[in-house]
Amino acid sequence: LLGVCLGHQLVATAAGAAVRRAPRLEMGLDRVELTGEGAADPLLSVLPASFMAYGWHSYEVDPGGRPPLARSAVSPQALRFGPRAWGVQFHPEVTPGILRDWYADWESDGDLDRDFDPAAELAALDEAQLREWARLGRALFGRFTELA
Repeated sequence: LLGVCLGHQLVATAAGAAVRRAPRLEMGLDRVELTGEGAADPLLSVLPASFMAYGWHSYEVDPGGRPPLARSAVSPQALRFGPRAWGVQFHPEVTPGILRDWYADWESDGDLDRDFDPAAELAALDEAQLREWARLGRALFGRFTELA
């Protein structure tokens, strides 16, 4: 089982962990660091020790005693809930096309400031970093498929 973003929060809730507001919205590419547990984890170890990941969330999972596998400056980004159950707060599925669709529907997100400018936000994204993130996302999903 691999929960992504809201899916991560749902898996966490089912496992008895609390979901709460993050200290701030994480939207866009942010640095994520693997913890020692993440570097040794059979799934997360496919990722580099430090990478830029795409996030779009204003909630986080309280690890509740579970060691985070990855962290951003704001919140835990990956947890393991069992022998074959993980959750990631970031979006490994993101491609530029997916982002264009999300940004076109930005008004459905009540956590975004009403003066949000989707065209400016999209233009500000680093295409090379997005391509690298898509490569890492494919590696993560490939590893998950191997483990499943």
